[in-house]
Amino acid sequence: MLYLDSKPLEEINPRDADDVPTLVVEVVSPSDRMRDVLRRVEQYHRRGVPVVWVVEPDSRSLHVYRPNEFPKVLDETDEIDG
Repeated sequence: MLYLDSKPLEEINPRDADDVPTLVVEVVSPSDRMRDVLRRVEQYHRRGVPVVWVVEPDSRSLHVYRPNEFPKVLDETDEIDG
């Protein structure tokens, strides 16, 4: 998770955070089911997270999810910007 607030690391507890992160990165593991990953993406969006990246190591791809937009799929040759 990326927070744009500048707080000392000791003060950040992701489990109790009231602030909404600017970015959440999900790395898909072999045991993850895509429907579960997409459900988490939707939960992040409902909470107000504006950007979720889903990294798929096996296919070496990155899916960029923003609310009310089609996902953007990038591969290892693409440049990631914010």
